Amino acid sequence: MKYTKALLAAVLAAGVLLSGCSMDLSEGALRPPKTTGREAEIQRLIEKTAGGSYTLKYPKTGQYRSAIITKDLDNDGRDEAVSFYRSSDEQSSTQMLVMCDRDGQWTLCGSFTIDCADVESIRFADYNYDGVEEIFAGFVKNTSLNELHIFEFSADKAEAKKVDYTVTYSGYAIGDYDRDGSNEIISLTTATSDTEAQALLTDYDNKRLYTLSECGLDSSVTRYERLVSGLIDGETMGVTADGATEDGYNTQVIFYDIKKRRLIDFPTGTGKGSDEDTSRAYAVFCEDINDDGFIEIPSVEDSAAAKVEGIVAPVVTWRTLNTKKLKTREKTRCVSNFDFGYSFTLPENFIGSTVAILSDDKRSLGIYSISDGQPDTLLITLKVFDISTPSDKMSGYSALETYNQYIYTFKIDDDTIYYIDDETVKNNFIIHELNQKD
Repeated sequence: MKYTKALLAAVLAAGVLLSGCSMDLSEGALRPPKTTGREAEIQRLIEKTAGGSYTLKYPKTGQYRSAIITKDLDNDGRDEAVSFYRSSDEQSSTQMLVMCDRDGQWTLCGSFTIDCADVESIRFADYNYDGVEEIFAGFVKNTSLNELHIFEFSADKAEAKKVDYTVTYSGYAIGDYDRDGSNEIISLTTATSDTEAQALLTDYDNKRLYTLSECGLDSSVTRYERLVSGLIDGETMGVTADGATEDGYNTQVIFYDIKKRRLIDFPTGTGKGSDEDTSRAYAVFCEDINDDGFIEIPSVEDSAAAKVEGIVAPVVTWRTLNTKKLKTREKTRCVSNFDFGYSFTLPENFIGSTVAILSDDKRSLGIYSISDGQPDTLLITLKVFDISTPSDKMSGYSALETYNQYIYTFKIDDDTIYYIDDETVKNNFIIHELNQKD
């Protein structure tokens, strides 16, 4: 069994403030409660800088969800700190502070006023080869767009400076997309009444940020649910963008073609029902499903073409993209229970010869062999129990994993047809961290 390594799983985790001490960060809190130690020193510096009543602000998405974030930007063993707040008399802008620890004393390294009322996210990455991570701070511009502001930190000068370059985005990712050894930014925007949907590749050269390439995107996408940055194929780095449309969801793959020196969006103009069609009704998103180091793209269909009574569990076919031929190749197929956030990878001899049926409450998934187009022999049952369920109520079932409030279990009902064993079931069971039932 494995857990999916979803880049954005941390989005679901609650933010932890510094070493874990809690503070009242609600929008109505003018001042957080007093803390001790390093947290107290940082708080006193914020209070001194604010000079009056203020409200701490915190990023709405991303790995860092606190109003105060500590990070060793220059790898010298000492943390720097980033904080956001809004003065009580100012509702349309956010103040961002960068602070550093110098000889045990917290010092203000930069104070910046951003004309946006909320913080969208904060990340850290080195794009200019100097070994010091830059600060990528995103702020909410309106309901569909955000602004990315970038800040460079100098350890020698104990100083942070804002870069003269702002990126407008609906979603963005950071990675070495042109394989030059440094990081670039791929930012995506959805279509508006005035602008087309597009992707921009922002690069760094000659001590400046600039747009290296751009391409159009699918205008039917209203918002991006999930972006994953990683290897698409071979040595090609790119971004898979799972977007919501009026009819459901689709995937676009954005990567930089080094030979053609241009940003490419895939798929474009693919036919409905083709292997390259990524439209689907289910909220299942791209990930490295089989731990091979490449991002797979999902498409969803019903289980085998059997006419059955009951709820047929969907089959998710995971494919990889060949960026040279712009064709996809099937890697694996899974039957999925989206309500309880798991999948089961079908062994090769199960594909096309079995059907998966969900119980009315979706807690049980039975995989049956097919005979004359109908379910025949029950092979495997996967069942979800509440974590509080007494052990005698789970008699006959073997545990796969305990996750959140659930115990995932299985039993092999018949192993004589396809010679399925416990180890295969355990290895083929996948928990999707972002698709858990509320």
